Formats: sequence, structure tokens, C-alpha cells
Amino acid sequence: MSQLVRKAAVAMAATAVVSALTGIGSVPAYADSSSIQAVFCKASEGTAIGLRGTGTSQNNQQVTWRTDEVPYTDCEETDGYWWKKGTVITLLWEQDGLVHNGACPVPNSNDDHFFCNFG
Repeated sequence: MSQLVRKAAVAMAATAVVSALTGIGSVPAYADSSSIQAVFCKASEGTAIGLRGTGTSQNNQQVTWRTDEVPYTDCEETDGYWWKKGTVITLLWEQDGLVHNGACPVPNSNDDHFFCNFG
């Protein structure tokens, strides 16, 4: 291996290590981002079955998050889902044999998550 190729390989490896250790190259969505995570909280008695939230993601794509159930006074965070600020998440769930729907406006706040009470 030539000395120039060896130097280039060492420089690329060093850059990769520094990037991995410092987080350079990763772009997490935080307070000044255009997206936010939702936490859905069951506000009335009974258990919500098959809760689904559909809305616009940080990539301007229509996405649907779902969970099996949310008991009364319990909350579910939409881990891995970042919702575009200023949009609306529509909710759909079943409770006591009836289908219910609702909506959660996604706030334009500087927080990294917001709470949406439903049901």
C-alpha cells in the first residue's frame, strides 16, 4: 500500500471514529426542529382498544402509529414517530364495542413532546 493511500485510510478511519463519538452526522429532532413527539393519554374511564394516530411526519409523509390498548389514566408515547408541528393527528379507537375518533393539534412549541388527552 502506498504511503498516500495509507494516510488517506488512516484519516478516514479517524474521521469515522470522531464522528461516532461526537454524534456528528446524526440529526436528532429537538426543540428547534420542525417536529415533535406525541404522548396520547386516556382521559376517561374504560380502555381504548387499537388506538391509532394518523398524521404528517417530519418528512411530510402520512404515517400511522398504533398500539393495542391504552387503559384509563394511562399514556402511550409514540416512540420513533416525529409529528410535523402545526398539523393535526387524527385518532381512532374502539371502546365498549363502539368506534370513536378524535383529533390532536400538533403544537408549534419548542418542546420535544406534547400530551394529547383523548377519550
